[in-house]
Amino acid sequence: MKPVVCIYCEGTDTKIAVVTKEKGALKVLRVASLTMSSSLQQVAKKRDLEQLDTPIPSTNNLSFDSLDEVANSEPASDTSDVGMLQSSLFGLKLNQFQFIPIITEPIVNYHMYDGPRDDNRKKLLQLVVNDIQTVKGITVDLDSVDVTELNDKAMLSVFIEGEIPCVHLVNLLANYNNRRYFKIPTVKTAELSLAYYVSKTNKFFPEDNTLIIYIGKEYSKLIFLEGQKLKHIGATLDIGTKNLHTYDVYF
Repeated sequence: MKPVVCIYCEGTDTKIAVVTKEKGALKVLRVASLTMSSSLQQVAKKRDLEQLDTPIPSTNNLSFDSLDEVANSEPASDTSDVGMLQSSLFGLKLNQFQFIPIITEPIVNYHMYDGPRDDNRKKLLQLVVNDIQTVKGITVDLDSVDVTELNDKAMLSVFIEGEIPCVHLVNLLANYNNRRYFKIPTVKTAELSLAYYVSKTNKFFPEDNTLIIYIGKEYSKLIFLEGQKLKHIGATLDIGTKNLHTYDVYF
C-alpha cells in the first residue's frame, strides 16, 4: 500500500499520523499535533464524498514529476496553517502519499435508521436519505451519507453537512507544493475509526460491554461496544483538555 498521511481536525486542534505497511504490519513513521487558526473553519470549501473519492477528470495519467516532490525547504518562519503542516511533514515525498482526512462533529452527523432494508446499497442509501429528510428536515446528497450496522442489527447512518476544513487543508498543502491536488481516497469519521481500532486490537467476549472515552481539546465523546461490535455513540460533551479543570468529572 502507499504510505498514508492521516489528518484529524477538531476545531483549532489538528493531529497528524503518517503510516505505512511493512511485512503485513502497520508502521508509524511520524506523528504531530498542531494548533491551527480559527480561520481554517471559515475558508474551507464544501466538498461531497463523491468528489473526494474521484480523482480530477482526465488527470490519471498526468505526470507531476517535474514539480517539487519533496518538502525540501522547511518553512520554519511560516506560521500559517499550511506552513505549520508543511513543517510537520518535512522531508517526506508527499507526492508518494495518500491523504485521509478524519472528521467529526459538527461536520459529521449521526442518524438512527429504522426503516426498510435493501440489499442494493444504492437503494438503501436512498431510503436513508429520504428518512433523514423526513425526520430531521435536512437534505443530504446521496454521496454524503453512509451506514453501519450496530450490534443489535440496528442501522446507524452517518452523513456530512457543511464544510470540511481537513480537506481544504490538504488542498492548501498541495498548492503549497506546486501540485494541483493530493490523492484523497476516502474520508473517515473519528468515532467510527476509533471504535473499529479498539475492536480490531482487542479481543472481547460477546457479553462484554466496553466504554471508550475520547477526550479531545474542545469536546469529549463516549463510545460503547458490546462484544466486538459498536453499540452506541453517545452525545458530544463540551468537556475537553482545555477546560477539563473547570469540571468535577466522576467515573
